[in-house]
Amino acid sequence: KAAKMKELEVKTIKEFGFTEDSTQESTLEPYISIWHLNELEDTHANKIYYTYLVNPSDDIAIYLNEIKYGVNTIKFNYNFNEYTAFNGYKYGTDVKQTGLLKNIVVENNGNLVRKYVLDYTQIDYTKFLSKITYTGSDGISNLPPVEFTYYQNEKGWENNEAWKPPTSFGSTKDAGARVADVNGDGLLDI
Repeated sequence: KAAKMKELEVKTIKEFGFTEDSTQESTLEPYISIWHLNELEDTHANKIYYTYLVNPSDDIAIYLNEIKYGVNTIKFNYNFNEYTAFNGYKYGTDVKQTGLLKNIVVENNGNLVRKYVLDYTQIDYTKFLSKITYTGSDGISNLPPVEFTYYQNEKGWENNEAWKPPTSFGSTKDAGARVADVNGDGLLDI
């Protein structure tokens, strides 16, 4: 059910699946299909602990929730059910992911060190990271945000006689060609 891995070169020990929240059981068969890292020990016996959110909201997924290293904590906060990032099968199990990372909070002894706020923009049917805002330990001061822009494809068809479909459509004979959305962009593909 769980696995330990030693890296001899750097002498770290990694534990996968030793905690209940670090495994995902298959929705199809009675076995664990995903093991996540739950502990890492370095060469000086310092340990980093990882905790996860399992199937939050209506999701069938595991999300990184918190990383602890001594008195330091990194917390990951999500918005759920605003957007379906993935809905299908991965690793032998049904997976539904609607969580978008909202912010990352870094603390020392429970006191805020910094916070990263993530904003998204929607292009067609997909959300893309558009801005990261860094907030200081006072919870008010912000550095100028890091912003991302994306190229947006022009939609439409271009009539070009050089491109002919491999078969004709509309006849009663099945020539093997299908029209379906194969790349998930919401448009039909051949």
